Amino acid sequence: MMALALQAAAVAPDVGPPRDWSALAPLPFTTQPDYPASLSSFVEDEVKAGHCVPPKRVDGLSQVDISLAVLIVPGGSVKRIVPQAIDCPTVEQYSAGLILKMSRDNIKASPATDTWYRTSMTFTWGK
Repeated sequence: MMALALQAAAVAPDVGPPRDWSALAPLPFTTQPDYPASLSSFVEDEVKAGHCVPPKRVDGLSQVDISLAVLIVPGGSVKRIVPQAIDCPTVEQYSAGLILKMSRDNIKASPATDTWYRTSMTFTWGK
């Protein structure tokens, strides 16, 4: 029992992304994912249900932007995704899930050590 406790204590803590995400390199997709307009339906529904702060308007359209920090490990797979807090937890997690799916077998980088990258998504709808 004591050996298990010592092993657990020896594991390094998972360090989060740096405070300044602008200094992170862009997430290097092999093929840039297509973000179809249909992905915005969930976000629109969350806003209409009052689960999110009202979105900004751009050219007469509602728009929600979210940045995400993505931790890539040696071998090129995703270890962790941290969405920017936008006062809408469901959209934050939805965005992280989309990036995880779009990253699967689609990352050029295979860093020598765990490395943070940045990416973003924009959801737009309405008239």
